[in-house]
Amino acid sequence: MKKRTLTEASKEALILEYGKDAVKIDKELTELATLIIKRKDCIVALNRTEKKDKKTMESYTEVDTQIKKIIVEINKKLSA
Repeated sequence: MKKRTLTEASKEALILEYGKDAVKIDKELTELATLIIKRKDCIVALNRTEKKDKKTMESYTEVDTQIKKIIVEINKKLSA
């Protein structure tokens, strides 16, 4: 998967909307977006199979746990 980062225009928009702290979480927002796409793919895969695939279900659970950790990390950085 390609690594994506915010462009200067996006950073400026974030600063205008949320203040200087928004740029601090650029890496976390990029990672969060990637994980949300992975979670969506897991949901689609689960919906396509008649039998619930154990491996796909484990992947979904793992991705969901990672998303929760990143959200906690984002909240810590923004509250500091």
